[in-house]
Amino acid sequence: MFGLFKRTKIQNWEIDLLRIIVNQISPLPDFYKKLIKNQLDEGILKGVILNASDIEGYVAFTYKSDLMKKYDNPKEKNYRLRGIKVFDIVSNKYLDYTLFLSSGTVSGYAIQGAEKYKIDCSKTNISQSELLSINNNDFERLSEFLTPLEQKILNPSNVYSIILKQKEYFHIKEIGDGDFIGIDLEKKIYKITHDPFEINKLDLNLKEIMEQ
Repeated sequence: MFGLFKRTKIQNWEIDLLRIIVNQISPLPDFYKKLIKNQLDEGILKGVILNASDIEGYVAFTYKSDLMKKYDNPKEKNYRLRGIKVFDIVSNKYLDYTLFLSSGTVSGYAIQGAEKYKIDCSKTNISQSELLSINNNDFERLSEFLTPLEQKILNPSNVYSIILKQKEYFHIKEIGDGDFIGIDLEKKIYKITHDPFEINKLDLNLKEIMEQ
């Protein structure tokens, strides 16, 4: 029904490609390489969410909750690794690949240059890659409608905008299997699930939902 929920299962090539990039990418500090490698070895990644951002070709990762709690570090900056090239077997050309890191974990990636692709993980060019610090504009937008206390409750790295049924929601909390808690600009709280696809308003405030 919605692109967001077309696929939720993570595929082996996505994890294989992450390992190659994290192990070889030169701008990434060694401590970060080891951190991400440990997370992948322990199986932190549970699934994916498609079209979870206005970034072209973006795929967000979902996590196993116990490992997310172990590794999530809100004090860690958000980064993107750009300038990576991955080879697409379908188009027979290299596509742009950007990796996103949030709160010390891999949050997602974006492949640009083709809507449908099949990546050959053995052909990856990282010679022009660079590590950039990024700001969370979605969190800044939402913060305009929140009190200072409510802003402190949220982890900025977990906040991103999603359009569903022509309405904007902000992802604020993962609850498993690609389902999540969302909030709108009127500060109404929703539980959003993909199987079945439902958007249910909750009679809770932000503080109550984040304490659960």
